Amino acid sequence: MEKPFFDAIYRTSVLHFPPHWREFPVIREHAGIRAPREEVPMLTKQEYVDVHTLHLQGWSISAIARHLGRDRKTVRSYLCGHRVAGVRRHGPDDFHRFLPYCRERLADAAHLQATVLFDEIVELGYTGGYSTFTRALRKHRLRPPCTRCHGNPVEETVPLPRSASEEVRFAWLRLPDPPARWRFGSYAHLLVGMLTRTGRWCGALTDSEEFPQLAEAVDQVLRRLGGTGGVWRFDRSLAAYSPSTGKVARAVAQLAEHYGVAIGLPPAQDDRGVLPDTELRSLAHDWWSTMAPDIGIPTAQERLDQLTARMDARRTSVHALAREGTGRTAELLALPAAPFPAQICVMRTVSAEGLVSFRGNAYAVPADLAGAIVEVRWRLDETCLSIATTRGAVIARHTLAPLGAGQTVIGRSNAIVLERPTRMRPAKGSLCPGTSYQAPCPAALAEALALRGGDPTQSRIQQTLLQKEIIAQSAGVIAEWRGIDVDDAVALMRQHAHGQGVPLSDLARDVIEGVADVSRIASTALPSLSPRANGGITPSDRSCSTSTRPGART
Repeated sequence: MEKPFFDAIYRTSVLHFPPHWREFPVIREHAGIRAPREEVPMLTKQEYVDVHTLHLQGWSISAIARHLGRDRKTVRSYLCGHRVAGVRRHGPDDFHRFLPYCRERLADAAHLQATVLFDEIVELGYTGGYSTFTRALRKHRLRPPCTRCHGNPVEETVPLPRSASEEVRFAWLRLPDPPARWRFGSYAHLLVGMLTRTGRWCGALTDSEEFPQLAEAVDQVLRRLGGTGGVWRFDRSLAAYSPSTGKVARAVAQLAEHYGVAIGLPPAQDDRGVLPDTELRSLAHDWWSTMAPDIGIPTAQERLDQLTARMDARRTSVHALAREGTGRTAELLALPAAPFPAQICVMRTVSAEGLVSFRGNAYAVPADLAGAIVEVRWRLDETCLSIATTRGAVIARHTLAPLGAGQTVIGRSNAIVLERPTRMRPAKGSLCPGTSYQAPCPAALAEALALRGGDPTQSRIQQTLLQKEIIAQSAGVIAEWRGIDVDDAVALMRQHAHGQGVPLSDLARDVIEGVADVSRIASTALPSLSPRANGGITPSDRSCSTSTRPGART
């Protein structure tokens, strides 16, 4: 008899061995029992490419599955397009059954912790995980904003840049050897802003190229130009663009948003500069080289403005005259009332006379601080400056003197106040319960009963009974507060709820939870009761008549 016949008999007999014998490799090999292989739920991108490549070469699905060590149904689902590589297949979402309950719970308690809500729906039969539950909360946006914490929520809208035909190009110019009295150091910095279409330009002197000085200089240049263009372009020498990513810096983006403009791409590398060579020579020869050592910053700025006005008047090209005849300022956008609220902070040393110098003026501090290092703070949209210690304690606050006026400001003209305004305490009765536990509302209890398989009619009955119980408890509180009967308290609460436009049950729950102002509700005038509705008893003798009834409560 042939060997395959004996192998078949042996293989059949091995299948009748005890189960623990089948774990031996020899018996498994002769019985033809394949070892169970671990199935990975989805294919990798490389396996996905191999599956389609081998299928185009004529391989069968079984051969591809054996080659990759995958199940045939998995390979078939990817070839038929039922599944995509890199996209996990989600099972049926069981959260939809619990969606109404979670919506009612979070609508009643906006600060309810997710862990507490998760434990509640697990008791109701939810079988998903906590991460799946929180992802469903975010997906369906079930948690509303708390109106007690934030008032009426208003969607924050970012103002879009306004359109204008003009563009403004900014660039820094470094001017060597400024006058010593300016205390600018080795260089003075001039920010030049030019309108690209008309060629008009203005400049603003400053002592640094940092962002607060940039924000101040930009505001001065735009106000001298009479407006702003719809797009700003900064020279590559500015710190307006990130050197690593090339994106606009965050502070500069906020500055442009304050003026309602957009930031354009920087000029090309081979750009010749913001000003023509003739105007640069005129700027250096007619203005900067004529600076006397004793000249002040305001005088220098005034001479620069006069120079730019003369240059603008000398432009006699037909193109410039045509633009001037059509009204160049009409193409500019209006500026905000106040500059961007950037804060300038500089370190100064107190003189022997107890004075601190800042921008050509002196400000007094206590005399015992002579020789100490202090910090001068000034926000661009404020008219006062603060002088603080190195640890941040404000020691003096003065009204800002004009730039370079040479004034000495003595004494505190403004009281030292906290830099941050104190938070207003909310009115009584509007406090938010926070993350403290709140019992489910009647609507949530009804949804919970429906999830447990209860009768909807019975659920509505229980909800009505619960509402009546809450109203009775709150009416007892109002009656004790005002010293009236419970029925009158219910009528008073009904009138107050009607005036506020809220359901009576919600007002009762607020009274029980201590959210509503009980004194305000109790101060409501009692509604007039008709004698017909009360058996001929008027409100004046209601208390007398009730005391004479048998079994009446005193």
